[in-house]
Amino acid sequence: MTLLQLIVETGRVSQEALDAALFATPESRNEVREALTKAGAKPLTPADPKAKVTWETLAGKYENDNTTTMTIKVGDAGLVVGSNVFRPTGPNTFTTLGNDSST
Repeated sequence: MTLLQLIVETGRVSQEALDAALFATPESRNEVREALTKAGAKPLTPADPKAKVTWETLAGKYENDNTTTMTIKVGDAGLVVGSNVFRPTGPNTFTTLGNDSST
């Protein structure tokens, strides 16, 4: 918890990263959620309903050559893989919310 406080107190954490961290933190982790909220984290805004309909074709289970499986779901906030939310950066590209370098 001290590490989290040090990170958010630097002021270098983007709003998007704070919000994504709040989304990814389980409800049972009250202390972490409170620290994130205190730092300014807010619940994610819902994705555009029309966009969500088009994303339904992307939902499903995917497997790579190493037989690692990834499940993509369409959630209220966007495409969801585990505790990560992806938002569109273009017509056929997405990035992890809070990490613009991961398209």
